[in-house]
Amino acid sequence: MEYREYLMQAYEQKHPATVAEFLESISSMITESPLLELHRRFCKKYGPPKLGTSRVSYISKSVVFKLPVSSDGFRHNDWEGSLMSIGEEGDSHYIPLARSRLHPGYIDIPIVVMEKVEEASLQCIRERLGHIPGFVSAVDMSQVGFTKKGKLVAFDYADL
Repeated sequence: MEYREYLMQAYEQKHPATVAEFLESISSMITESPLLELHRRFCKKYGPPKLGTSRVSYISKSVVFKLPVSSDGFRHNDWEGSLMSIGEEGDSHYIPLARSRLHPGYIDIPIVVMEKVEEASLQCIRERLGHIPGFVSAVDMSQVGFTKKGKLVAFDYADL
């Protein structure tokens, strides 16, 4: 599969049904490399991932592991793994972020380990909070959700 086809699947959120489908979809982009081997290991443990445009997410019971599938994914992991929040709480540019840390990874492949967040639609946010906080529109594709403690946070903020 070409990268362009992969991107279309990611944008349309057509996640692979099987590990074999996923590995086939990235094999032409990554080829035989430590990164492909890392994806194989994660697939074996967590099953097929959720697709993103530059990274994919493997979901465990309590955390999400984000692994790159492109050079942008490496950059996004470095950025996202370094942030605790964007702006200061109370200012107009504040964006609360899901807790994450950058794991040094496997053979210098950065892995973001992020708390698991329950994705929330705009309707769900309005129902739970009574309004849509302004920061939601600043997050790419409104990728926000609620933590176990009920806090609304962004869970994909690499492009902010």
